[in-house]
Parts: sequence; structure tokens; C-alpha cells
Amino acid sequence: MAALYAFSKLVDDWGDTNAQSSDVNQAIDWHNWIDACGNGSVNPTHSSPFPMGTLPDACSSIQLALANTIDRFAIAKQHLHEIVDGVAFDLTNPFSIEDREQLDRYCYLVASAVGLACLSIWEGNQPEVHPAAIDCGRAFQLTNILRDIKEDRERGRIYVPLDLLVAHDVDIERWRSGQTSGDWQAALLTMVERAREAYRSGWHVYAALDNDGQRMFSLMWHTYRQLLERVASDLDAVWVRRVRLTRFEKTTLYLKHAFTPWYRSWSKGEIDD
Repeated sequence: MAALYAFSKLVDDWGDTNAQSSDVNQAIDWHNWIDACGNGSVNPTHSSPFPMGTLPDACSSIQLALANTIDRFAIAKQHLHEIVDGVAFDLTNPFSIEDREQLDRYCYLVASAVGLACLSIWEGNQPEVHPAAIDCGRAFQLTNILRDIKEDRERGRIYVPLDLLVAHDVDIERWRSGQTSGDWQAALLTMVERAREAYRSGWHVYAALDNDGQRMFSLMWHTYRQLLERVASDLDAVWVRRVRLTRFEKTTLYLKHAFTPWYRSWSKGEIDD
């Protein structure tokens, strides 16, 4: 998980570093970097696809760890390539999502692909689980989109589908400048409901995982789910800051998952629901 997270973070940092560029040629370097991890062997390359050669040592170390992880858990490289494609999709400036179909595709690339890779590590990689894993990734990413509206707007990015905003009489240019218009709350609440539906479907991943995977998945699911409800309870906040859980809330979630009887009882309630 550490290797997979480090890879995802490194690729995400690459996307943020190039946020003002429409040149996505480096995506090819990232795809080659993934392929260099080898099939059944570890053959890392020491060349770095990171901009201007930044973090070459980190790239090499992460690549070595990732190669081992791929081989050990039989992770499909396709999902790693999809993560790169999703971040490369972000490099258009100004960036915007046109409709729900495009949004679902974007969420799949940057979030669901990570979840599908995790299934192999958590010993839950059965084909019948994939739809729920894809939905769970969509739920997580929709939550990220809703909490990061201010930050994304400042980077010239709009992830709330334009057709949804237009349907609620939201002026796109005013949105880009940080001004509200039309029934923007209704547009965001539509996104909230889509996320809630995806959370309900995504929870079905839980039963397919091993014990360690269940604990990690449940912690992530409940953390993001609670964050979504925090956003829904105060939509105005997304225009002024990045919405977060309090330290107390995060500590409570951790403790609930640290003690097995409490965690099992709590999670069983989600399954029964």
C-alpha cells in the first residue's frame, strides 16, 4: 500500500506541477516508467519522468518498490496506466468537465483505478466486486471535488459538470471568478446525492476483502463519507476553504477501527443497512 500510495502521490504531484501547461508529452514517459517495472522481474529505470529531473532518487526508489508490489500481488499494470491518463487529463487549462459521462470517466481514471489496484493487495480481486470498487472510487473523488471547489477554481479547474451548472442557471464565468449565481446549491446537492448513492454501492467491497483489508477499507470509507456530510451541511464553506474533518472526528474514527470488537460491530451495521 505504501508503494502504491507513493506512486499515486508522485504522479499527482506531476499533474499539479504542470497545472498551467497543456503539454502532456511527459505522460508517455510515465507510461514507459510503469512498463519498466517488468513482468515477473524488477527492472527499474533510473530516468525520471518528473519535471526538470525533480526527485530522481524518489522516483527510482518508488519504482523499485512498485515493481516488487506489482509482482507480489499480481496487480494489473493497466490500472497504473489509467491513473497516469487521469492526471494527464487534468493538464488542459482552463480545465472543465462537460457532463456526467465525462465526470464518471475522470473519476474512474484518478480514483477507481486506484481502488481496483488495491483489491489485489487486499485479496479481494474478484470480477464481481469490480463494479462496487468503481462506485466507491467515484464516491471518494466526488467528495474530493466538492471539498476542493475553492482550490480547483483558483487553478482554473471546474469539476462540477458544466451542463449541471447551466441547468441550475449558474454563470460559468462568475463561477471561475469565485462568485456564486443561480441555484448553485442545488447543483452541488445533486453531486452530493450522486456521491451518497455511490457510497452505498461501494460499501459492498467490504465483504470481499481479507481482515486487514476490511479494516483499512472501512476507515477510508467512513472518513470520506463523513467528510461528504460535512460538505453537505455547510455548502457555503467550499467557497472559502478546503473542508476538513476536525482532529477529534479523525481521532474518533481511528479509535473505532483500532479496537476490533467496536469496529466489527460498527461495520456490521453498515453491511446490514
